[in-house]
Amino acid sequence: MHKLITVIGAVVLTTAASEALAEASVGGRTGPYVRGDMFVSFMNMNDLGSGYSYKDDKWDQEFTRPGLSFGGGYDFGSFRSDVVFDYRRGKDLGKDLRPAAAHYPHVEADIIAYSIMANGYWDIVEIGLSQGFGESEMTLTPYVGAGFGGVVLDTDTAWTDAYGGQGDASHERHNLTWALMAGVAVHVTESVAVDAGWRYQDLGPLRTSQFVFTDLTSHDLRLGLRYGF
Repeated sequence: MHKLITVIGAVVLTTAASEALAEASVGGRTGPYVRGDMFVSFMNMNDLGSGYSYKDDKWDQEFTRPGLSFGGGYDFGSFRSDVVFDYRRGKDLGKDLRPAAAHYPHVEADIIAYSIMANGYWDIVEIGLSQGFGESEMTLTPYVGAGFGGVVLDTDTAWTDAYGGQGDASHERHNLTWALMAGVAVHVTESVAVDAGWRYQDLGPLRTSQFVFTDLTSHDLRLGLRYGF
């Protein structure tokens, strides 16, 4: 008897959950849109290779950088796709290589990253919140996504040592880049959505003059607007 009641209860709960998800499913918004985002990148340069063999010859550095992006895409209902251009401004970075020995150099680097990516998103479910602006209902939509594209890493470096030696160089590197995303979008009107999300992006290897890093990665916190037509 207890098992029968348990089975009946599970069926009822499953049915109720299915109906709730059906009522909260992604709405009927379709069509093109444009978007603009501001973001903060928490970046990491990994595994310096400079030709020196000493244990202090390391430059694994984390740093923070603001950025801007804009783009456009198409909303198919529960799936969206867009193409986005990102810009991360240059950053002053510095490192004393093996500081116990004066003849090893102090290196500085400025890095600017330009990337263009094609992205796809799955809008998981649309949840009604309250009355929005105008006659439309305000809704919240969690999503996940992934992207693939290309990035240009533009790097300027300068070095000096205790003996008066110095030098500088510029280097431009073109890499493939990929990203994973997750976030939520709040539709405040039928056309306007506020988008807040997280993105992990692998920008590939980086060269700074004679110094080479195996990978440059970033965790981004993003906030932006989408406008649908």
